[in-house]
Amino acid sequence: MASIITVATPKGGSGKTTISIILAGELSNQGFKTLIIDTDKQQSAIRWHQKTLSNNSRQENLEVLASTEPSKIVSLLDENSHFDVIIVDTAGFADQLTFALSSITDLLVIPCKISSFDGDQVIAFVNQLRELTAKDNKEMPKYKVVLNEYDPITKNSKSLENVYKSFIEHNISVSDVLMQKRERVKTITEGTGSLYLLKGKDDATVNAQTNSRNLAYDLLNN
Repeated sequence: MASIITVATPKGGSGKTTISIILAGELSNQGFKTLIIDTDKQQSAIRWHQKTLSNNSRQENLEVLASTEPSKIVSLLDENSHFDVIIVDTAGFADQLTFALSSITDLLVIPCKISSFDGDQVIAFVNQLRELTAKDNKEMPKYKVVLNEYDPITKNSKSLENVYKSFIEHNISVSDVLMQKRERVKTITEGTGSLYLLKGKDDATVNAQTNSRNLAYDLLNN
């Protein structure tokens, strides 16, 4: 039976497909047979996967499928239960789909840019999910917010402090590992497979791989 990871953002949020690709690349590199289900009509993950195939940069153990009909997602999950991990990259109907999957999702990952506006959106999103699950007598799925596009140079200091403070006040679970803003991450989203298929072992590549590995470990083991 596959472990199911749902990657979702509030409406208007961003960064979910990048996080999906990073996690999928990390898990598949560790030997887990991994599937991304792209539910977004923009088909960002599908287009990324097609580029990797065109560039002969396909990551071993990683597949990508598309389904833009929320009603068919559960069936698609059942049909692909032979995978070790399935990552559902949600779309504009994230609120409804996330709620629909809440009882079978092993982990909900919520990317969030480091800004008070995006932080407030995430808090409202989590509170809505809490209300919906409580209303239906369901358990709140395990979830973690991932702070995205962290700049290790500027350190986003004031914004980061404000977002963390707000999350603590609203009892929001947030990963200890920030997804750093790196050129290597941008490179792989443009179709070069995963961080482990980049040529060379320069410091920038190694640091990006370490960040990816630490994030995956934090999300899946804490």
